[in-house]
Amino acid sequence: MITPTKTIQLACVAAVLAAANVEGHGYLAVPKSTNAINGDPTQFAATIDGPSTLKAVNGQSFTMDPESNAKAFAAAFKAQSTYKSVRALVDAKGVFQPGMNKECGVTSPTGEKQPLPAQYVEWAHSNSEGFTPSHTGPCEVWCDNVLAFSNDNCATNYPTAPAKLPFDRSKCVGKSMLKFYWLALHSSTWQAYIACAPLAGGSSGGATSPTVAPTTKPTTAKPTTKPITKPTTKPTTKPTTKPSTKPTTKPSTKPTTKPGNQGDVGKDADVEDCEDELEMPDTPAPTTKKPSKTKTPKPTKTPKPKKTKTPKKTKTPKPASGNRSLDFDTLDEN
Repeated sequence: MITPTKTIQLACVAAVLAAANVEGHGYLAVPKSTNAINGDPTQFAATIDGPSTLKAVNGQSFTMDPESNAKAFAAAFKAQSTYKSVRALVDAKGVFQPGMNKECGVTSPTGEKQPLPAQYVEWAHSNSEGFTPSHTGPCEVWCDNVLAFSNDNCATNYPTAPAKLPFDRSKCVGKSMLKFYWLALHSSTWQAYIACAPLAGGSSGGATSPTVAPTTKPTTAKPTTKPITKPTTKPTTKPTTKPSTKPTTKPSTKPTTKPGNQGDVGKDADVEDCEDELEMPDTPAPTTKKPSKTKTPKPTKTPKPKKTKTPKKTKTPKPASGNRSLDFDTLDEN
């Protein structure tokens, strides 16, 4: 005979057994993951002791209610610089359960390849639940070593069933592995959930360690400062000063003085010498000596005196006409 006490005990056992058969805290629904262990496929992969891992700031702690714990974690995580992502934190501080894969948790990295989702990565707990509401905390979606999605409190901010995470699909095109990380902060011992799904059409070698640091190093200013300063200063100063001073001073002084003086002397000598020769017809010596003094310009002076000597012959009869006298003997004979 079953007593009421036994009935209550049997009901409790049935409830425990039913709970054991119900999916735990969630699984990767899209893209679909492949389980790698026997047992609960929704269980967490590792745990992290919160107070010894991060230092709470602003008077907060990791022993409050789930929502307050999530806010305390977000503030403490932003204040530190050791871990660049939740993935890096789990890889460094996670204590993995026996039989768990450090890269993919309860899932297999070599499972059946799945197509890349068109818009959302989906996480499900059951048909009526995505994230467990009490398991507040951050989650991330990675494609190979590229971060495609992150949020500080996925259980609160994405409450649908299944939870739909709007990842950056462009960062996952051509990648080989999609990985999901979720850190539940409802207690001071954090629970880390990890799931993997190989992608169709991607290259091999997707399940490698994250490379968050190389994305920050190439953006530093070290390679850009050195090549900008050195080549710009030297070529601008030296070539502009030297050629501008030397060629402008030398040719401007020498050619302008010598030809200018010779031309002026030749012009003045032509006019003045001709006037002297007209006034002194009996002294031809100056006309012969001047060509010997200047070798090149004198041949041009010799034809000019010849042209001026002809008017002298016309001037000579004028004084003769003034000195004419009458011959009276001749007049008488006529």
